[in-house]
Amino acid sequence: MQVALSVEIDGEHKGDLSIETEVEPEDSMSISLLAPKSHDYEIGGTTEITLNGVTREYPVSGEGKIDVLDEENQTFDIKLLGAEDGTFFVELKRV
Repeated sequence: MQVALSVEIDGEHKGDLSIETEVEPEDSMSISLLAPKSHDYEIGGTTEITLNGVTREYPVSGEGKIDVLDEENQTFDIKLLGAEDGTFFVELKRV
């Protein structure tokens, strides 16, 4: 499985995640200097899934708001919400 995602916060590109694995994808990235408030996020990219020897690429999409608190070391995961019409939908969720 290969996953390539781009992350934007408040309309500014904050980084890319590229994960290649045989099991469930897992990786992390750090985003610094976000003020304590509500921030808009957008996630876009693709995932490649191989089933029965056939590899297909599917879009990944997510957008919403995250609330950054006035404390250190806050962590958010990208969670799969579901799929519809060949697109996987994700969200950022506080851990």
